[in-house]
Amino acid sequence: MKVTNAQKGIVLDNSNYSVLDNVEVYGLGQEGVHFRDGSSNNTLQNSYVHDTGKIDPGFGEAVYVGSDNGVWSTYNSKCDNNIISNNTLGPNVTAEHVDIKEGTTGTVVAYNTFNGTGISGQNSADSFVDTKGNNASVHDNTGSRNNNSNIVDAFQMHVQVSGWGLNADFSNNTVNLDNTTGYVVNAVTGTTAKAHNNTRNPSGNMYKGSVTVY
Repeated sequence: MKVTNAQKGIVLDNSNYSVLDNVEVYGLGQEGVHFRDGSSNNTLQNSYVHDTGKIDPGFGEAVYVGSDNGVWSTYNSKCDNNIISNNTLGPNVTAEHVDIKEGTTGTVVAYNTFNGTGISGQNSADSFVDTKGNNASVHDNTGSRNNNSNIVDAFQMHVQVSGWGLNADFSNNTVNLDNTTGYVVNAVTGTTAKAHNNTRNPSGNMYKGSVTVY
């Protein structure tokens, strides 16, 4: 199935145990795939999401999990245990490849390929994955910056709401960052993470903030 020429690509609301398999999502004004409004235990796999954010670059995520706390009165923030696996994300995804929002728990991002060409830097879009939820697992992915100066770090963590942005696990990822300065994981003050067996090309900065290497 191909989805194109819309404001958003595929949006799951109040959807549980759904599987999106072998879809192509592209040519969109904003985000590609959105697990929203209480949607948990869903899977996006074997799919290709590219050319998002054509109208609103700062809102052009390939995959968006949950909702910003500013709209929690409208959308149920509890979007838990969603799996994003074995997908090709990018090129020309203008925001993050995966944005994991506060209020979500247990998101898994694994075996994906991140093509950094086209990330815009708008609305703080400057990494492959941004983790603001709890207990996320980001493992066995490959990301390439492709000399895009808008990409500062491979993976970032932020606190939008107190008690969130905790206990992420980054392992067995390979990131090609073109320079020595950006971090593999940048965990800002208030977040916590652990990391294992990540590979950085070229060698350089690995971890910043409260990251426990195991």
